[in-house]
Amino acid sequence: MGFISLIKRNKKSALLFLFIFSSFSYFLTNESSVGSKEEGKLIYRKGINLDGKEILGSWKIGAERNQYKGEVLSCMGCHLSTGIGAIETGKRAADIRGETLFNRKNTDPVRPAYRKNTLFDLLEKGVDPTGRVVSDLMPRFSFTQSEKESIYKYLKELGSEKEVGVDEEYINIGSSLEREKDGPIVELIEALFDKENEGGGIFGKKLKLNLYPKNEIDSAMNSNFAFISTDFIKKEVDLDKIKKEDVPFFGVSEFLKEELGDEYPMFSLVPSLKNQAKISLNFIDKLNLKNKNICVLSSDMPFSANFRQGISDWNNEKYNFIDGVSDKCEYAVVYSNESILNSELSKHKRVKFVLSTYMKVPEKENRVFYLYPGLLFNDRNKMDLISKILNKNSASIGQKIKMTNTFAFVDILIKAIKDTGPDLNRPKLIEAVEKIKDFETGLVPKISFSSSRRSGISGAYLINGSKDFYPLWVTY
Repeated sequence: MGFISLIKRNKKSALLFLFIFSSFSYFLTNESSVGSKEEGKLIYRKGINLDGKEILGSWKIGAERNQYKGEVLSCMGCHLSTGIGAIETGKRAADIRGETLFNRKNTDPVRPAYRKNTLFDLLEKGVDPTGRVVSDLMPRFSFTQSEKESIYKYLKELGSEKEVGVDEEYINIGSSLEREKDGPIVELIEALFDKENEGGGIFGKKLKLNLYPKNEIDSAMNSNFAFISTDFIKKEVDLDKIKKEDVPFFGVSEFLKEELGDEYPMFSLVPSLKNQAKISLNFIDKLNLKNKNICVLSSDMPFSANFRQGISDWNNEKYNFIDGVSDKCEYAVVYSNESILNSELSKHKRVKFVLSTYMKVPEKENRVFYLYPGLLFNDRNKMDLISKILNKNSASIGQKIKMTNTFAFVDILIKAIKDTGPDLNRPKLIEAVEKIKDFETGLVPKISFSSSRRSGISGAYLINGSKDFYPLWVTY
C-alpha cells in the first residue's frame, strides 16, 4: 500500500525508477545471453559460429593482407586444442590457456593480465595489453559482438577442462603393444603400474594400461591421457589429430621419430639419424683425421637422406668424403644393413676403422664400432625384474633392449605425471616432460628433453664387436 501511495504522490520518480530497473534487468539478461562457451569452442576449433556460419578475418602474408574465413582461421591450428601452442619451425606458438592469458606475465616488459576489452583489441587489432603490435602470423578477426563474447568465455576456461583419459579412479595409458607378440614388455609395464598403484597410485588414481590395434589408435586418443610403446605408420593414424589434440606419446620407435620429427609430442630416447651422423663426425674429429678420406655408406636403409643431411651439415672442408666404401679410405662412417656392411668389409680390407650407426655388426670384427645410446644396467633391482620376466618368457636380446628402454620411459611417464600436479591435463604433462633434465633411470644414460628436443639421450657410447664396452661417450 505504501509503495502504491508513493507512486501516486511522485509519478515521475517512480516511472524513472522502473525505467532504470527494467533497463538494468534487460542489460543483465542480455549480457549473460550474448555469446556462449559452446559457440566459443566451435570458433576456436572449427572457425564457425553456433549457426554454422564461417568466421571472418584477415592474414598478412608477405606485403599483402588478405581476407580469409572458416577453418583456416581456427585458433586450434596454431595453439592446439589445449591452448599450449604448437611447435612450428622450432618455435612454440603463444600459450593462450586461461590461466596464462588472464594473469599477469612477468616478461620484459611485464604483460598485464588480459581483460575483456584488451582481449578484443588483440583479436581485432593485433595489439596486446602493453600496446605492442603482435606478429602478423596472428590473424585479425572480424567478429560479431556475440562471437567476441563467446571466444572470451571459452578462452577463460581453456586448459582447465577435465582431461580425457582421467577419471575418478584411473589414469588411462594407451599402447599398440600386442599381448601375444609383446608379452614380456606388456607384463613389465603392468608390473610397474601395479607397483605404483599398490603405493596409493598418483594423486589417488591408479595407472591403467589399455591395448589397441594400431588402426584403432585414432579413436583411442579420446579415452587415454597418454600413450606408451606405441608405433604405427603414417597412413594408419590421423597425424593432424595427434598434433592438434597434443596427445603425448612415450617411447616411439626411431623410424617413426625420423618420419615425423619434433613437430609432434612424441618422446623417444635415441638421437635422430642426423644427430647420429654428427656424433660419428664428432668422434672422427677427435682422431685428428684432417684431409683424410672418409667413406660414407648409407644405402638400403630407411631415412638414409636424414643421415646424409647430418654429414653435409658438417664442415666438409676438414675431410674428403667419398660416397660408398672404397679402397681409397682407411676410415668409414656407415648407416647400412648388416649384409651390405659385411659385404663391403670383406671387399675392402684397407679400411681399418668403421663407425656404424646400425647396431648389428659382425662379431669379432675389430674394425667396427657402433654408436649405442642405450644400456647402463646400473640399477640391479630393475635389471633383476627384467631378467625375471625375460627368463619366464624365453625372450630375445632384442626384447631385453626394448624392455630396458620401456622401463626407462615408464619411469619418465610416472615422474612427468607427478610433476604435472593433481590438476592433470595434457599440456601440463608435456611441459613437465620438456622440463626433465639429466634424469637418471639407472638403465640408460641421463635423459633430458626440451620444447625443441624430444629425443632424450644426447649422445652415444662406442661399442666394438670384440669388446663388451668401449669407454667413450660422444655427444652431438
